[in-house]
Amino acid sequence: MRDDEYDAFGPWIDEVDSVALTPRLYRDHPIDFDTALLVLKVPRDIERRNANPSMHLYDALIIVMPNTITVLVRSGDTYTTRVAQLDDVFAVEDSVHLLDGRLTIHFTNRAPIAVHYNGSARGSIGRLVDLLRASKVTPVAKAGKLGQGAGAIGTGQASMASILVSDRDHGLRGDCVDVFRTEPQTVFLGGHTASVVRPAGGLVTTLAHRIRPAYLQGAAVIAAPGEVSVIHRRAPITRGRGDDLSHARTFVFPDRVQTVVAKSHPLYQDVDLIRFGSPSPSVELVVPAGSATATKLLADAQARQVQPVR
Repeated sequence: MRDDEYDAFGPWIDEVDSVALTPRLYRDHPIDFDTALLVLKVPRDIERRNANPSMHLYDALIIVMPNTITVLVRSGDTYTTRVAQLDDVFAVEDSVHLLDGRLTIHFTNRAPIAVHYNGSARGSIGRLVDLLRASKVTPVAKAGKLGQGAGAIGTGQASMASILVSDRDHGLRGDCVDVFRTEPQTVFLGGHTASVVRPAGGLVTTLAHRIRPAYLQGAAVIAAPGEVSVIHRRAPITRGRGDDLSHARTFVFPDRVQTVVAKSHPLYQDVDLIRFGSPSPSVELVVPAGSATATKLLADAQARQVQPVR
């Protein structure tokens, strides 16, 4: 007997626009497809040869309505339901390392929602992230656009290229160029190149790091109306050859951030941890102490009278 769900199964994240395309595990959940902005089904992380028609093949169903986001998460032969207001989204983290994709949506006054996905499906996740960033989600007056067309794009690319100078930054430079090309309102604020960092431990730790040094990966801070984002690697500090293959971008919506905490890194000298929350910090970025990256990330909070706590 043919099974449509099994026949269509693969690593891709498909858009759902009818009950017929909804994975059978989630069909008892009511969905108004005429009103929904986006419905995505996220497949299980298994190879097709290990799948069979009797299995529930989708780990999550993500439903974005005009005012809410609902995530149904498979738990055995049933599922749990998470519902949140779009107005409560204060940060979004999206990253891929080869085929390992991770999306985390942070909310005010509730736990984040995390979704793991196959990196080949990042385009679908990109549509979801764009919805979370849209003006109806983060209402910000569009007067006084940050970007000024091609001239601003060229200036941003030149500034970014003068900062991300390490060979390890090559992929980050490409990510920045893509953002300037597709998001003309963005402005490059600052950043830092990859660099060796010194451990805060004793002699043994210092000697070990001389043999296999630790690198703080590069990052770029970009602003657009209603948001600040950081283009970076998934692992901010790596030993040896490290992480030169991942791509990550963290979006923070400043008007919804209540708490900013800046602390020295417990393991490395001259490195800061900057944490954002609403109210409790749940988003963490690792930056060189006193760098342009740190300054730009903290400046907006100070302008809004959210004083960073050290």
